[in-house]
Amino acid sequence: MAVSPVFRPVLDGLRPPPSALRLALLRLLVVVLTSLPALISALSGLDAGAARRPHYTETAGRLPIARLVQLLRDLPDGYVAALGASVVLAVLADQLLTGAAMSLLGPRPPREPRVLAAVWRQGLTHLWPFLRSAALGVVLMGIGATVIGLLFRRLDVIGYREGWTGETRVLVLPLLSAALTALWLASVGALVFWCRLLTAADGRRRVRRTALLALRVLWRHPFRSWGLFVSSTLVTTLLPAVVLAAWRQAEPVRGAALSLLLSGWLAALCLQALVWVWLVRAGWLLYLHKGLLDLRHAPDDAWGVTAWLRSLVRKIVPSGSAR
Repeated sequence: MAVSPVFRPVLDGLRPPPSALRLALLRLLVVVLTSLPALISALSGLDAGAARRPHYTETAGRLPIARLVQLLRDLPDGYVAALGASVVLAVLADQLLTGAAMSLLGPRPPREPRVLAAVWRQGLTHLWPFLRSAALGVVLMGIGATVIGLLFRRLDVIGYREGWTGETRVLVLPLLSAALTALWLASVGALVFWCRLLTAADGRRRVRRTALLALRVLWRHPFRSWGLFVSSTLVTTLLPAVVLAAWRQAEPVRGAALSLLLSGWLAALCLQALVWVWLVRAGWLLYLHKGLLDLRHAPDDAWGVTAWLRSLVRKIVPSGSAR
């Protein structure tokens, strides 16, 4: 049975080149290493302080959610700095790995695909525009999350005045707010992903113009671009959290149970790395589609806003008036 052209890039992305497995393993290793500063700081701080308090140690059975949240609030002061270091390292490593993935998983991979060499060569080549794309994404995420938060706070006030049930205000509204926020963050992540793909594919350097082209890709192929990225990202991001939640509910006290849950958590991280490789490969194949040929030939010129403002200033303040 013939495969529909609509799904061809998605399915062909499941057959990446041999270097894809090494790239996925490298990404898994980077995720583990970049999380170590925050993890070590949290574990050492809790073990020396909060985790030894009777408020937590004398609790029978599973630790209640309220006390678990309080335990997170009792993290050491240095945890914020360690978390910031982990985030910075993760962002930088992600830009380098993405640049290498765009080269190794593209239509013309190098003859001798050395993953580490590609990370340094291709990652550093596109590092600056990738970082600006990430900065654009952070701004959009912050704006969207703020608007959603204000909207649901307003709904909570309306619910208080209208006499909504406590379940609606305490449970339903926060869950809807979290779902919309997660959807918005994943959508902005899809935009940033396509900005970086277009940057690496065509050697673009104008992030704002590239972002407009990425929006056109999302508009023309919503399922294969936006839908595929958002759904797979949400699933692979929430899956490790589900494993940790299962650990809390199961209360594994035996070595075999702990090993099983730890293996499940690592398997979820491995799946996350493999899905990332698949997304890059499928995105490349979609961008080569003939329906996006006009975008590949779009110019990468600056908008000229700065030059226009300078000329406007010269007209308003002539050079002769300064004397």
